[in-house]
Amino acid sequence: MAAPIQLTETSVESGAPQALFEVPTNTRFQVSRDGQRFLIPLPADNSDGLTIDTDWRAGLAGRK
Repeated sequence: MAAPIQLTETSVESGAPQALFEVPTNTRFQVSRDGQRFLIPLPADNSDGLTIDTDWRAGLAGRK
């Protein structure tokens, strides 16, 4: 959520909050230190799932 804020010499006024984006319910996320980015785990778009290559160095053999 984000809300516009107006500062005066004697007060702080905030406007109506608005959603920045949709996040699935009960999803954990992380905000960058500068507050400019969000890391949100989402399912992959492909139906093949996730492939993890644990022997990637073997593919480097013979490469120069």
